[in-house]
Amino acid sequence: PYTALGAEMTTNYEERSSLANFRNMLSQCANFATAMIFFLLPFFTEKLGSMSAGWSATIAIYGAAATICILIGWKATAGYDHSEQRAHETITHKHSCAVLKNRPFRTLVTMYSRSILAMGFVNTLLIYFLFFVGGLKEEQVPLALMIVFGFSILYAPLINIISQKLSKKAAWIFGMGSWGITLFLFPLVIIPGMVNPVYGTYIMLFFSAIGCTAQYQVAWSMIPDCVELDEFKTSHRREGLYYAMATLIQKVATAAAMGIAGFLLGKIGYSEAAEVTPEITNGIKWLFALGSSIPLGVSALIVLFTPMNRARHSSLLKAIALKKEGKPYSVDGFKALFNNETEAVKYTVQ
Repeated sequence: PYTALGAEMTTNYEERSSLANFRNMLSQCANFATAMIFFLLPFFTEKLGSMSAGWSATIAIYGAAATICILIGWKATAGYDHSEQRAHETITHKHSCAVLKNRPFRTLVTMYSRSILAMGFVNTLLIYFLFFVGGLKEEQVPLALMIVFGFSILYAPLINIISQKLSKKAAWIFGMGSWGITLFLFPLVIIPGMVNPVYGTYIMLFFSAIGCTAQYQVAWSMIPDCVELDEFKTSHRREGLYYAMATLIQKVATAAAMGIAGFLLGKIGYSEAAEVTPEITNGIKWLFALGSSIPLGVSALIVLFTPMNRARHSSLLKAIALKKEGKPYSVDGFKALFNNETEAVKYTVQ
């Protein structure tokens, strides 16, 4: 519901990018705040006398803050949903599968799932990479996390500018392309060649923040554009259905990436009980670099084939408005959004 609401708050192509920008900036602020756990936990542990009490107090603070933010979001967005356009039919698995017949959405989730695969590899292997390849100590991990989340906040407006001035495709290519190059070059070329790999790791995380920012910000602003094509075909707005499917695919891709990464860690000989040999360290380096950069590169290429753009979306909105008024409309301006010529003809006014 939280993600789907963004599609209902505005139908404007540029405003959706701005909305995703502010959403992402505040989300990254929350991520940045999670790094404070490493400072709050020792403080409360010392004051309260035990680790379990320290954890309870720390998480109680985060739970209270999260609850307050949820209530603010609920109150501030009340009335923005298009209640008069709600679909009243019962949603079934058939409806869920039907959204994949939407060509722009199908291309979108294909490129998005590849980026999620990369993120799954990064999330699973990052801690091993930081310690065994990057040379970080445990006390340096909070700074590493703060670099990623802190600069993600600053990069969000840049991604928004690229989306609005150029296109969402360009923003995605910039984000995923730069992220993929970073995760390939630094582990394999730059960090191994540095006297102190810790500095190289910090720089890698600095550039990685671009991709972390673009991943959700751009994809989440592209999904609503696909919803309008569904509305044109069915006369219903089903934002929840589209975001639910995108979220499901995200979870499946994340689980797959984590499972594969864990399996491959075992294959290169890593286990908690085993000594970390140079061969294992080298294996972690290659797994981290290739497991992340290859899916990101593929994702950046796939977005080139998505048919949705600013002009077609504008033509689509005009056709929807004319259709609601019972006036003649044309699909010529967005014919490329359909699966084939036969489908386009089906929805053309005779």
